[in-house]
Amino acid sequence: MDKFLLPVELRLQGYIDELNAQGALGFVQILQMPLDNEGSKRVYAKDVSRDATFFYYKLPDVSPPDAASILQRHNEEGAKGASIYPVTWRGSSVMLYRIASDCSRPRC
Repeated sequence: MDKFLLPVELRLQGYIDELNAQGALGFVQILQMPLDNEGSKRVYAKDVSRDATFFYYKLPDVSPPDAASILQRHNEEGAKGASIYPVTWRGSSVMLYRIASDCSRPRC
């Protein structure tokens, strides 16, 4: 398994762009951690035994934000092959979706 660190992006779209750049190479984020005097870094890893790639995206918030509407959105995206990829961004929950290609494991 390959691993490396990247500095933390300050904008949500920049973070999604980072996830997609690394996902195109087969890497997934496994951890974010603070480092002494270097700020926070994200750790990415790649399963080198597979050729999987990953694509991340965010949709506009569901309106109204009730359980039925959110579940419907998740089902629609799931039918497209996407899985829910929840993140905490600056203290708030944000729902991203991830589509994995060439990967059949449950965690893809």
